[in-house]
Amino acid sequence: MKWHSYLNSAKNFISQYKGDQPFHLFLKEQFRANKKMGSRDRKWISRLCYGYFRLGQSVKHQPFEDQLLAGIYF
Repeated sequence: MKWHSYLNSAKNFISQYKGDQPFHLFLKEQFRANKKMGSRDRKWISRLCYGYFRLGQSVKHQPFEDQLLAGIYF
């Protein structure tokens, strides 16, 4: 997978997340449903997702992909 695939996967997972269960359980279910992802892919997608949630409202004025990347940077 390339970076744009990681970003698209993280974007899809975050948009599908409704908050009815803890995110780590939701992410585990998503990875179980998408068996094509290897361990390195899962690691980077998880980092992008958790970085997005870690930033909270601080970069909401940026495009979504930039928010994901900012989470990795900070």
